[in-house]
Amino acid sequence: MNSGKKSISGKKKTNKKVDSVPTGNMAKKVAVGVMLAALAVMLGVVAWEGLAPKYLLSVNGEKLKENDLMYDIYKAEQVGAQMAGLYAQFGYTEDYWSMDNGDGTTTQSSLKDQTVENYMYNRVIYTAAVEAGYEATDDEKKEAADAAKADIESLTEKKASSLGLTQEVLTQREMEDSVVGRYKQDTIDGLNLDEDQIKAGVDYDTYRGYSVEYFYAPTTTTDDDGKSVAVDDKTKIYGDLEAVLKKANESGDWSKIIDAEDKDATVSYKTSVLTPKDDTFSEDIMGMITQMDNKEISAVVEADDGYYVFHMIDNNDPEKYDTAVKDAISKAQEDAFNNVYEDLYSDYEVKVFDENWSDIIFGTITLS
Repeated sequence: MNSGKKSISGKKKTNKKVDSVPTGNMAKKVAVGVMLAALAVMLGVVAWEGLAPKYLLSVNGEKLKENDLMYDIYKAEQVGAQMAGLYAQFGYTEDYWSMDNGDGTTTQSSLKDQTVENYMYNRVIYTAAVEAGYEATDDEKKEAADAAKADIESLTEKKASSLGLTQEVLTQREMEDSVVGRYKQDTIDGLNLDEDQIKAGVDYDTYRGYSVEYFYAPTTTTDDDGKSVAVDDKTKIYGDLEAVLKKANESGDWSKIIDAEDKDATVSYKTSVLTPKDDTFSEDIMGMITQMDNKEISAVVEADDGYYVFHMIDNNDPEKYDTAVKDAISKAQEDAFNNVYEDLYSDYEVKVFDENWSDIIFGTITLS
């Protein structure tokens, strides 16, 4: 056996005296002391949790709190307020800010994602722009200052100050947004996308426009329960339409026959640029419209909701096709730049502290 090794087979006896266990009043004092010490520790933990900074985002190790993202939260709430207004106009009674998106997510989570994405998008691109030598122009600085002033006025100066959205902060972020937009456009221009090729991919016949004006006389109305029901006397409706059509043919200007302010009028005047794929009218009516010559006036057409008479203004209107081409080019540009952005973004390590975002109640931060 190696004598250098210590034996672990048995326990060595000791004559060390063991202190006696406290009894009586001493025991009570010790117990109280232990409880007070434990309470102090617990209170210290609670205090720390209450005072500890709640980070929302970490970017390459830099941890960001609510005030660091306040500009982006403000912008997200501005968009949210516009959407809430639209939903209210459409008759939605559910609170937009807590609305379920129908896919297991809520408006709150969508706005959180939007805030993070907007912050990262601007940060990544602005950093790349600065590295490429970009800086705000004098015009951009002035526009940024004006925009910042307008933002503060919309928030009120007191509210803006409490949020940390000072004139300086807002101006800087507005300038950064301008630089980001200019760098993005310059990058897209440098990609030299073949716009003629993109245009060739848009089918003209699909977007060929048929510009029409028409009279419409509804043969349905809404009852007290909000349901659509047929009017009692279609003969009168038809007669009103014929009378309007006669005046239109005599004057040659359909747009001046109907008084738009006349709330009792049974016939209305409308204009539209239609395409073969539109579902504004039935397939039969669209088939008739696409066969009309310029300046041709149709017969009275009865649909499920009323009577129509169409006047063909231009059966080869390029508006919808031109719009489709612009949309296709914009999408191609956006897709191409997204590839550039993804390459830039790959150099960033991003962590979202989802548990802390639950305290960010959109609709109540910069709007309340």
